[in-house]
Amino acid sequence: MCQLALGARDAVPPLCHEVIHVATETGEQYPKALAYRTLAEALVALAPTDRSAAECAMGEAIRLQQAIGNTPELARSYVSYAHLLQGWGDAAQAQTYLTQAIRMFQQMGMVWDLAHAQGDHMLHGQHNQPGIAWACDANARGGTIRRPPIGAAQGGA
Repeated sequence: MCQLALGARDAVPPLCHEVIHVATETGEQYPKALAYRTLAEALVALAPTDRSAAECAMGEAIRLQQAIGNTPELARSYVSYAHLLQGWGDAAQAQTYLTQAIRMFQQMGMVWDLAHAQGDHMLHGQHNQPGIAWACDANARGGTIRRPPIGAAQGGA
């Protein structure tokens, strides 16, 4: 994930495939879901108009997160998917996923994620990928998905 944020896009798909392979062998669904989401983001960064593979990877990430009941990451995947959909020109579908993510963040009291999703909601079509920087920050802190307060500087690896 951090490789993608740092611009080393070509390095990301092989790393994601390795994580998916190892997670499949060990039965670990959480890292597998994150690897699929990251793979989707990387595929779009590498080939923005090649929707099929990226959408398949994102769909698998969402399916896994629903299956294991990981609601925080599911909401983050909805935000990420909304960004991908927006980039593909599917604004209505993007809005649906972003609205769902906002509701989920509100229900879970995830203030930092909520503020950023609502900010994305207000951008009306600007494409960015905040999930990548968030994941790098989480990984730098040992994988704990705790967001800094709004306005705090983000560290990262």
